[in-house]
Amino acid sequence: MTVESFGTEREDIQGNKFNKLKMKTDDEIRCGVIFFDEEGKKIFLGAKVHTQKDMKTFLCKSIKEKKEICCTHVYGANIPKYHIGCIIISYILGKDDSGKTKLKDYDLTPWLFWEKTYQKLVSADKEFPLVSHDLKLKCTNGEYQTIDIQSCKESIWASSPSLKKKILEEAKPLYESLSRNLGAEVSVSEIKEILSIDVTGSDDAATDVDLGSVVDSLA
Repeated sequence: MTVESFGTEREDIQGNKFNKLKMKTDDEIRCGVIFFDEEGKKIFLGAKVHTQKDMKTFLCKSIKEKKEICCTHVYGANIPKYHIGCIIISYILGKDDSGKTKLKDYDLTPWLFWEKTYQKLVSADKEFPLVSHDLKLKCTNGEYQTIDIQSCKESIWASSPSLKKKILEEAKPLYESLSRNLGAEVSVSEIKEILSIDVTGSDDAATDVDLGSVVDSLA
């Protein structure tokens, strides 16, 4: 490792950025949803999170057997929502000399969304499977990222084995980064801080204590 000397001119020194899909009102793109298995079972990553305006989005701590304070405390986001992500390939298309549409370039982008958008994708998949068809996305509300989804005839990126292999290799690290960006992994104590709950002590320690052994140790 070489130690360097520099001032404030270095633009390349910055934290890892997560550049997710963000469309403006009336934007429209043709894209494909990247899948990592032929059965279409490895397309999305998702987690239940708590979120509301001006509050840090964090992963729900509750399990089937026990609800944690993130679900039992009374506040605007105590019912968790599914935050879901996938990787899309958006195409840059152009015409060749014969007037035929050709793929000139592409962008791979993480796409994060909520349950309603997932249901739109499920509906599209039932008629035109995502593993063999592209999508047209049109943003109808940029502020809330409301996106209409329309199926296309075929998938451009998956039609060429060599192109498909190349794109899957490029998309894999982006797919793996999704889980870190669905919501923050926080402790129960941190959730109390987020919710401004003034409770002394920590709920992170185990609560199952053998009282008999404690009494014996004090005797």
